[in-house]
Amino acid sequence: MLRKMGEAVARVARKVNETVESGSDTLDLAECKLASFPIGIYKVLRNVTDQIHLITLANNELKSLTSKFMTTFCQLRELRLEGNFLHRLPSEVSTLQHLKAIDLSRNQFHDFPEQLTTLPALETINLEENEIVALSQPLCHLSKSKSSLVVWSCLMENSLLRAVMSITSIRDAAGRTLALAEWEVGPANLWMFWIHLFTDE
Repeated sequence: MLRKMGEAVARVARKVNETVESGSDTLDLAECKLASFPIGIYKVLRNVTDQIHLITLANNELKSLTSKFMTTFCQLRELRLEGNFLHRLPSEVSTLQHLKAIDLSRNQFHDFPEQLTTLPALETINLEENEIVALSQPLCHLSKSKSSLVVWSCLMENSLLRAVMSITSIRDAAGRTLALAEWEVGPANLWMFWIHLFTDE
């Protein structure tokens, strides 16, 4: 057991050092048996955090991410968190104003992470293989953008699936159309929707 832990620590240290020495915009800590994001990494990366645009923490044992993680890596374009035990995101995820894609598949979300709908650059959210059973009007808070937002998810209850599929457009208080939605449903209630967003001319 101790040997495996030592190997995991060495693997993390090696990958972090590679990022610093190569000047890479990617930090890949996938499959490192992480139960939390190591605090020591912040110090090692303190001079290069602004250049890191992709972080992969896939297939670890993360149950949460801290607000410090979000505010430290606020220049991220892509965040891969699939295959962990996450069930929520900190409110500071709203600082990721440049984020274009986030992969939250194979986690433990029961609610749609509403904070993500405020991110102006976000184009893709992957929520496959979660247990989403509630949508508390997250679509009404979408930031205006000229891109499309693609959401992958899996709704477990047919009644909720039907309710979500009934959404074909999103309007503001004045009745103006902000977005149009398209839906595709596959086996086991796996669905994907495109939200085509419009800006005022």
